[in-house]
Amino acid sequence: MKTIFKYMAGALAASFALAACSPEEFKGANGDIPQASDYADNFKVTVDQENNYAYFEFTSAPGVTPVWIIDGSTYSSSYSFSKYYRKKGTYSVEAKVKNANGMSDGSILKEFTIEKTKIDGFGGFDENSDFNLFKGVEFSVEAFNYFTSSWSPLPAPAYTHKDGAFTVTLPTATAEQWQAQMHLTLDKAVALSAGKTYDFSVILTSSTQHPGVTVKLQQKGDDNLFMCQERVPLEANTSKCFWFSDVPGKDISEVKFALDFGGNADNTEISVESFVLKEHANDDGTIIPENVQP
Repeated sequence: MKTIFKYMAGALAASFALAACSPEEFKGANGDIPQASDYADNFKVTVDQENNYAYFEFTSAPGVTPVWIIDGSTYSSSYSFSKYYRKKGTYSVEAKVKNANGMSDGSILKEFTIEKTKIDGFGGFDENSDFNLFKGVEFSVEAFNYFTSSWSPLPAPAYTHKDGAFTVTLPTATAEQWQAQMHLTLDKAVALSAGKTYDFSVILTSSTQHPGVTVKLQQKGDDNLFMCQERVPLEANTSKCFWFSDVPGKDISEVKFALDFGGNADNTEISVESFVLKEHANDDGTIIPENVQP
């Protein structure tokens, strides 16, 4: 039976490119909190639809600095920066200002649209297909195991989970595999069978060059029973699709993922998205590239 494992390079991906003016100098605190609505016209969002970049800019105003809230949790106080969005869709950013007295009363919501999904090369199987065993399934973080290069424990890294995509921020570098583990469980059991073959894909992006993110598809509660355990090298700010096709299954009663970012540099942000697992016999319309390596 033909088994295919493939890593396909994708489009330039996310990281914040910061370049900004110096903040206005604050005067002494006097108890006056700024009103966000007074600065609505100072916040601007434009989109380069050709390259899938959104550009955020705040026009300088006396006594205040901007506060941008991206995806509900990532904060930036830059006067201008850009962010890459791989998937088409409508996105929003919440904007506030602050002065010597504190954060503004209220906020401004700016919405913008990315018109197309962008990735060079094979982008994986169809995550919206009814054949995707993960369709309608919620993923959650069961645990983090994060260690220094000398295997001393570190606090769990911050992460966001939105629209099926996990983004993890790793402030401290690690040196070896399994030093930055993230374990994902599902809200309902997805079972596999040794009598069937399967297709799988997931898209990975790192803000820094990475020697290999480990993707392990396994039995929940048994680290020794797994269908795949592959280490995927990543270039900085480049999306990559890890996938396989027509791979013999294992008798797994409940799937979980063990992902590992061990070997990361300081201040690395990694996203994991577009999980697809399906029986190979079910055709979701995906055309597999001809120039594959066995």
